[in-house]
Amino acid sequence: MNITYNNLDSKLLLDNLKIFLRGYSNLLKIVNDFEADYLKKYKNIDLRFFKQLLLKYPTEKKLIIIIDFLNDELYHKEKIDYNFILEKFIFNMENQIKYSNLNIKNKKDIVINNYLKIINHTKKLKLEYKTLNKYRFEALKNDFYKYIENNNFEKFSKIAAKSFFREFSNEEENKDIVHLFKFMKFEHLKDLVKTKKLYLVKHNQWEDKNEMYFNLKIKEYKNFKLLFNYIYKNFKVSYLLKYKNLSLCDIDYLQNFVLSKLFDILFFMNYSKSQSWTSTFEDNGKWNSYSGEYIQDKNSMVKICIKKDFINNHDSLSYTKIKYIDVFDIKERVNNIFEFDENANFTNNFKQIIGFKDILFENEYEYRVFYNLSTNDKIYNMHKQEFINQFNSFLNNFNYDILDVVKDENLLKNLYEHFIFYSNRMDRDAPKFLKVDLNSKVEDFIKFVTVTPYADVQTINEIENFCKENNINYLGKSVINNIR
Repeated sequence: MNITYNNLDSKLLLDNLKIFLRGYSNLLKIVNDFEADYLKKYKNIDLRFFKQLLLKYPTEKKLIIIIDFLNDELYHKEKIDYNFILEKFIFNMENQIKYSNLNIKNKKDIVINNYLKIINHTKKLKLEYKTLNKYRFEALKNDFYKYIENNNFEKFSKIAAKSFFREFSNEEENKDIVHLFKFMKFEHLKDLVKTKKLYLVKHNQWEDKNEMYFNLKIKEYKNFKLLFNYIYKNFKVSYLLKYKNLSLCDIDYLQNFVLSKLFDILFFMNYSKSQSWTSTFEDNGKWNSYSGEYIQDKNSMVKICIKKDFINNHDSLSYTKIKYIDVFDIKERVNNIFEFDENANFTNNFKQIIGFKDILFENEYEYRVFYNLSTNDKIYNMHKQEFINQFNSFLNNFNYDILDVVKDENLLKNLYEHFIFYSNRMDRDAPKFLKVDLNSKVEDFIKFVTVTPYADVQTINEIENFCKENNINYLGKSVINNIR
């Protein structure tokens, strides 16, 4: 079903408003009253007209904010065809039956039977939900899991289903993300509004030391060796594809290429700054995990919402979607970060160095916002020339080149020591944080602010007054799990 800004399915909008407003009884009453008064008269309401009608409730600016939010989420031009995703899922389940031996002794018939029931149930759900959008799809998915659970189907069925939905969530759904959310202390919101700057932090200053996994593990010799060999092989493959003959390669060019890539990784590890955001609206876990250990922090947390396009359009910022992996395997990370794009900026080529997390945290739906490092930066060029020249000088003194390093373990260990020395030096020299100008008004950057459900009346009033003074949309106290 194609829905345009001027031809809105009012029932669909009202359904999603009600999902969003569960717990906001005063707002929900307004929407119910609106539906009773107008829905019979206007069967297909223009969104702008819908908002004009709601202006009869001048004290409820929150409703207009929520409608704008839902409009962006549900009806923007990059919608996903959820019916296609559902068809793909049913096809996936049927293939599991057709092509898999399932490897479950004496239970194959039972498992196949279960799959057939699951497929039939999914088709039944599809008919019930008919027109799907992001929130109805989530509801369908939850119904589906509940069905599997209640019928005590084989564990294999649950794993296969969750594997598909996880793949969809990580690879497909996030293409459709419109908004990003950040949980922060009220004090940090004040600082953001006052300075009009985003506070980005060096990764080894984060509380979660798993964020430093790559930086720590790459300092082990066996992992450095893996990294070196990967860069060298990557060069050989790309060179052969381009020139067909490796013997034509200039050794100095090869040597500088390998050393340059090693330095670029060092520079990114030590000079990049970033900030964590999420694409999921909220839940109890988010408010708790971002609150810290102090009760006063828990009581004064806020959540801000921005449009992801703000990051896309900012000259100094970029982002990556965190990839969740089953095992913290350094080899998997190395194999995922070296897809060099000559047209991409420096940060985009290396941000996946820390773009991985343990699968235990996949419910965070995290996005990482980075400051764009530049290869034109004086510090970058100064350090890089020094790093390359010093090791080149060492090799030249003994008439060695990079091919000798590939063959000789002792020479590789010399390069490793050189790498570690510069890593420690840059770690000491690099600033621990960076403040990046928004280049816009705060009220244009922040779509709305919500207060933690644990806040007391005094804190709620303080935050509400602060938002009013600074012309920031304020949605009030959070109601847990009101959407998603």
